[in-house]
Amino acid sequence: MAMSPQYQLAHLFLPNMVKLKGAVTVVSALERKDLIFFDPLWQQAYVTHNPFVFTQTRSPFRIGIMTLPPPKDMGESYMAAIVVKVGDPAYARYFTLDMDYVLAKSAYRTLLCEREGQKQTKHREGPVLTGDNATDTFAFMDAVMAVCAPVGITK
Repeated sequence: MAMSPQYQLAHLFLPNMVKLKGAVTVVSALERKDLIFFDPLWQQAYVTHNPFVFTQTRSPFRIGIMTLPPPKDMGESYMAAIVVKVGDPAYARYFTLDMDYVLAKSAYRTLLCEREGQKQTKHREGPVLTGDNATDTFAFMDAVMAVCAPVGITK
């Protein structure tokens, strides 16, 4: 199976950028809404995209989320999130909200996935998308935070 540019963007090119530039640098670019910072990423994937960017600090985390080109096939991602921890430069996590299809229900759904090197973990079903970027990115952030800082667990 050939990997589409959108798949490579979410699961190869963006994680490599986070690794090479540093997660804190990428989150800082998202916080500044420095979209030019990501131009080489779109060029590498041969796609044209103007992402919607959402950032927030939820102590002790800084979260940067960006939309990706709309997925067409399963495994492609709607958006990506980078999570860093204030005061801990070694802490960095990369999440995607992937398109999935449930054959038994004949319906599409989203999956919250995490990428760490070559390993991809499917955590749980993701939020239902509404089509409103602000609402959808906030719901994605809540799902990511539920994995990073589950209620009742402090680190």
